[in-house]
Amino acid sequence: GKKNKSKDMSKDESAEDESDEEESKDEEETKEGKKIPSKSTRPITLKNEMLVDNELFSITAKSIDEDSEYGYTVYLLIENKSPDKTYTFNIQKGEVNGVEVNLYTVIFVNPQKKANTSVIIDDLKEYGIEEYTDIELTVDVTEGKYTYDKPYVMSESVHIYPYGKENATEFVYEAKAGDQVLVDNEYVTVIYTGDNKENELGYSINLYIVNKTDKDITVSGDDMSINGYMAEAYYDQHISAGKISLSGIQWYGETFKENDMDESKINDIEFSLDIYPEDDAEAEHFFNGMLKFAP
Repeated sequence: GKKNKSKDMSKDESAEDESDEEESKDEEETKEGKKIPSKSTRPITLKNEMLVDNELFSITAKSIDEDSEYGYTVYLLIENKSPDKTYTFNIQKGEVNGVEVNLYTVIFVNPQKKANTSVIIDDLKEYGIEEYTDIELTVDVTEGKYTYDKPYVMSESVHIYPYGKENATEFVYEAKAGDQVLVDNEYVTVIYTGDNKENELGYSINLYIVNKTDKDITVSGDDMSINGYMAEAYYDQHISAGKISLSGIQWYGETFKENDMDESKINDIEFSLDIYPEDDAEAEHFFNGMLKFAP
């Protein structure tokens, strides 16, 4: 929730003289010129915390900026202890409070060298997650520079607790009246949790997906139509074993213009979902079929 500024400026003239630095720490200018608090309600306590320290490398979480120009950012220091091997560190899987997030950090570090890098984390506020209390990152390490096809030298799961481990929480989804269960079998649950007609890019729907299996899965959407018109959108989601995903399918404004459709009068959405073990598309799929519903 957005909170109003607690200080009443008209009553406190001296508030005008607060330094810009202090001002920018607490708040962010919105486009309309109104000020809204842009940080979570309590201060982040994490500073220079060693996440992993083994014979090959160490990783330290240096700090967190909730409000960097790219969004929520975790700053890491990686040290390669090997006397003669370069390692590439892939951080492309992670969770916040148990909810899957998409990460894109890849960095190589030469022997006996250190490197600073950052991990940018999805904005989950629209799903009601204001405070990131438990950030889990999977760090896959390969030998050499940018070696995607090589086997992992090591794969480490590390937890970052911005407010301390004792304050870690797990997201629990609360069902709402308009929810529609689209898939529910022994492997996965997929629930439509609402749409966004005011979406500035066009129109989107939100999905809540539970991976009940002990395998990482891929959830891939295709063959999409709205009100009987083909309306493609990209949807490809990774969900780690036993984790959950909050994600959206985004259709852009042009789709509605070219099909002469009103985004506020959508009464039929269809798409296929294919859900299968991430590393084995040949294995039996956990679900593969068309879904049809009225938002």
